[in-house]
Amino acid sequence: MTKAGSTLYVFGGSGAAASAPLADITLLDTASLSWTSPTVEGTIPPGRFSHSVVGSAASRMYLFGGMGQMDVLLNDAYEIDTRSTSVVSWRPLVTLGELPEGRQGHTASLIGTSMFVFGGANAQGRLNDVVRLNLDTLRWSRLDSAGAAVPTPRWGHSAMLVSERILIFGGVDQSNNVLSDLWCETPCRSSGARHLAAPASAALTPAAPPACRSMSTACQGEVVLSGSGTLTANDGLYPHLLNCTWHVSPSEAHQQVTLHFSRFALAAGDVVAVYDGASLRRIGMGGRLPPPLTSSSGALRVSFVSDESSTAEGFEASFVSVCAAGYFGTPPVVSCAACRPGTYSLPGQEVCTECAAYHYAAAGASSCNECPALSRAERGSAASWSDCLCLPGSWRPSDSAMACEACPAGAVCLGGGDSEAPPESLPGWCRKGDDYVACCSEDDCPGGAGECPSDATTAAVGESECNTTRYLTMGLLAFVLSLVTLCLVAVCCWSIGFAAGVRKGSRETYKELFAKFKSGSAAQVAFGSLTGPDGSTDVRPEYCTSSVAPSAPPMAVQMLDFEASGNRRASQPPQSPASVGTGRSAQS
Repeated sequence: MTKAGSTLYVFGGSGAAASAPLADITLLDTASLSWTSPTVEGTIPPGRFSHSVVGSAASRMYLFGGMGQMDVLLNDAYEIDTRSTSVVSWRPLVTLGELPEGRQGHTASLIGTSMFVFGGANAQGRLNDVVRLNLDTLRWSRLDSAGAAVPTPRWGHSAMLVSERILIFGGVDQSNNVLSDLWCETPCRSSGARHLAAPASAALTPAAPPACRSMSTACQGEVVLSGSGTLTANDGLYPHLLNCTWHVSPSEAHQQVTLHFSRFALAAGDVVAVYDGASLRRIGMGGRLPPPLTSSSGALRVSFVSDESSTAEGFEASFVSVCAAGYFGTPPVVSCAACRPGTYSLPGQEVCTECAAYHYAAAGASSCNECPALSRAERGSAASWSDCLCLPGSWRPSDSAMACEACPAGAVCLGGGDSEAPPESLPGWCRKGDDYVACCSEDDCPGGAGECPSDATTAAVGESECNTTRYLTMGLLAFVLSLVTLCLVAVCCWSIGFAAGVRKGSRETYKELFAKFKSGSAAQVAFGSLTGPDGSTDVRPEYCTSSVAPSAPPMAVQMLDFEASGNRRASQPPQSPASVGTGRSAQS
């Protein structure tokens, strides 16, 4: 926007779609506050934004640079005839000399018949050079600095002409830090040099420098913000077809940006997108506040797009710079310091946290790493794995080996500060090359760090004893006691076996006899009649023996006849039929 007389001229810019820069021109009459669209003649420049336009007293304006379609950086120049407010005539300028590279976000100032262009940004980054276009010869030239200091490269700054001196204020540097410094530039038209210095006059230097600033935080195309502040879609209901982008970056190195939403109400189809490096977080419609978002790569890019169907109250978010992971600082953060070795921090922490035992962390770490196996570190002091000391009973074979190893058999390892020291042999062991072996005689191997003595006899590798032949010996008393014990044991065993055999044989015999007697079919008992001399009779079993006088006739005895097989059958005298029938024996 440039003023010529009482009329403000507005050319180009970006509309609802950032990829379609505008090429129209609109006039505002500051007396009547009415807008008009004049008739355009001549060669109309292509649409662009972030360009510069300066006016002269000769009813002329000069356009230079900017960013065109497809993000092409422009370095062309045009002249505008402003003698009529109803008709605007464009004329491209065919320039000579050292043509400056295409840029955007620069400033242009007109002194006499020379246009001075300072700073801006090209494809490689921010600029702080000064180029001059002589409007009489249409020749470009580059000016050198004659001062002791020059402004830092910047983009999006402001410039104002005061008594043929150009005052430059603010902007955004190469690290996206918003600047608040003020510089005075005095171009030397004859020598082609410029004088730059920070103004020392009280009229130019305020009592306190203004706060860091750049563009407005409202939805106006692409906005660059830094440090802390707020961003909002609109006050009240936001318009249709908005397309806004905010580039939010921290104010210092080793910082990240945290975004807090305080109001969020979008219509259906409208979207807020937050870009954190290559990652994307889309937040759609609803009245629920999104959670806070913290950048992982330093800066955040927030975009808001609305359609033409409906509208809502929009959103408002505040952002603040916090220390990045691995750094700490007390709010309000001015600068962040790296955490010392053995400690770590998460984004926004005011103090660093010590790593636990068995862990280590380098300076500026965002997390702790675990020590290698069989090692540990002092709490909050280890910066790398080499600071992790081996535990007692383990050792580290070489400086390049991270992990500690268990001490070999037959050796002792102290660990700790002596982690790299070779193991020492125990008494009765010695070192043979890389192995530790047992000595057959403990007296030959006192232990220590030396190799095995040349005259020592050792066991095989992996064996704890030597392979030797052993003979068993026994004393006389021990032999006699052993022999007596064996005899007693033998006698006891024989006695027990004999008693058991007798008992078993008797039991079997009794069982057999009892079984035969009980059945009654295997044996019969016969009774005989016994007649004495006096003619008396007596009935007795045949087992009974008669006691009669020798002169008395013998008694007829019927013997018991055992029918069972295997028993002797008793013979009996022949009997008469009468005696058999009566059961008595006849007298002879």
